[in-house]
Amino acid sequence: MLRRREIFEAVAPLVPDGGARRLTMARAARVAGLSVGGLYHRFDGKRALLLYGLAPENLGRACADFQVRWGHVEPVERVSRALDGFSDAVDRWVRPSVDAAGQLGVDVLHGALEAAMTTELVGMVRSVRAMAPGMTDGRAEALERSLRRVCTAHVVDPTARDGELREQLRLTVVGALAC
Repeated sequence: MLRRREIFEAVAPLVPDGGARRLTMARAARVAGLSVGGLYHRFDGKRALLLYGLAPENLGRACADFQVRWGHVEPVERVSRALDGFSDAVDRWVRPSVDAAGQLGVDVLHGALEAAMTTELVGMVRSVRAMAPGMTDGRAEALERSLRRVCTAHVVDPTARDGELREQLRLTVVGALAC
């Protein structure tokens, strides 16, 4: 899994400005320091490579790694760490894959983004609910929708900067807890 992430991170800088459509597996393999066969051993094709940052199995693995590392800490610290990890994952993996998905077509973008947001936000809301055990299901659902809007705006806004998402998420969580 780690090697797939490293390959994706090596290829992700090639995506902006229409690079997803121009990218070949041969070029991706060169950038990642692999043979083309080695690249195909890890990814079924160009689409799987480019959408790796949105793949539920990648994001699910990141969530599982997070739980192993931070699941034992008190809820306020866990939410803080979740915001850090989530915003970093969005900037490193999700945004490049959203850019690629948009270049591949709106239907690809919509489907991949929906799956990724669902995977990631369920864990985030679960962490917040641990911090606020009295949160109703209705408030938790409203929080998830708000987080989804903030994240979606961040990943599709070309002017968004790395690191900005964390503060926007924090404000959304604080607002939900204040209600």
